[in-house]
Amino acid sequence: MTMTSKPVGAHIVGRVPLDGPEDVFRTVSEHAGPLLRSMPDGETETGWIVQQFGILEQVPQLERRLRTVSGMDTPTPCIVLRDGARAEDVTFPDLGYARTAARSFEILSRLKGEGAVRGAVRLQVNLPSPRTVTGIIIREDDAKALAAEYERAMIDEVARVLATVPHDQLTIGWDIPAETVALERASLWEQLPFDPSETAIVGDLSRVAEAVPDDVPLGFHLCLGSMGNKHAVSPGDARNQVSLMKRLTADLPRPVDWLHAPVPRDADPKQYLAPYDELRLPTSTALYLGVIDIADGLDATKRRIEAAQSVLPAFGVGTVCGLGGEFYSRGDVIEILGMYAALAEPIAAS
Repeated sequence: MTMTSKPVGAHIVGRVPLDGPEDVFRTVSEHAGPLLRSMPDGETETGWIVQQFGILEQVPQLERRLRTVSGMDTPTPCIVLRDGARAEDVTFPDLGYARTAARSFEILSRLKGEGAVRGAVRLQVNLPSPRTVTGIIIREDDAKALAAEYERAMIDEVARVLATVPHDQLTIGWDIPAETVALERASLWEQLPFDPSETAIVGDLSRVAEAVPDDVPLGFHLCLGSMGNKHAVSPGDARNQVSLMKRLTADLPRPVDWLHAPVPRDADPKQYLAPYDELRLPTSTALYLGVIDIADGLDATKRRIEAAQSVLPAFGVGTVCGLGGEFYSRGDVIEILGMYAALAEPIAAS
């Protein structure tokens, strides 16, 4: 099979290593604007979850230490309860995402007024799921004790985003690497700090999904714990991700408007994508596949698209994950956006 038609539309996952939100909005719009329904600010201020270290260590009962693995200190920091502190006394402050969203929305609105960004493009606010934050940056035993309070704080943060950005200008995406990795029976932890069953994960995600009203598009970025397109786990196929997508679109208390999932470059694309033949999404749910990768270039990306087209009637394109500044340069961003434009058709004007 050859790529006889192009996928329609594209998705920017989150991180874009440019010089702040305005640079991100201008650059992405210039090179790939007609492909996008929403646009992130590049997470240049929040660093995805990096900012959470500074916020959480200000809580009086918490402190930053080096993570211990098999009884030995590692160079990796984590947040822990101070000696003698009790989890039930912890109250998390504002988590910072809403303040950043407010500033980014002001910039995006100005650029729309100047004609530099399409008026129909929404601000895409990407939030890490509570289990991802507590599971990655809080020590395992403390993560279990603090999970409910952090979830409450994140739901409050969603409410602040909703109060700041007009709903018709906003989309919210939950990044779920902890959940995606756990479903592969893999772990980033010595002891998994949450129930890894699909039913428990869907229950956790139902609560945060319910915090987003139906008039704001909602999506999920399924993530394999990617760092520079190297993954914490590399499954042989996408069966567990497809199963989760089915549950998310069937069982959540509100509609799911978009889903983004990775297609790792080291996987056999036909084998990896075969489970998508069983995926039947609602017509209102857009699917974006992370097929674009500058490491192996345009031809290999086309092969991944061809494999996807053999099992899926429609999808848009994206990268596997966000583009962390540790791994990607400005030149890489421009090249990737050029691949978006070469490989996908613009969405219908709205």
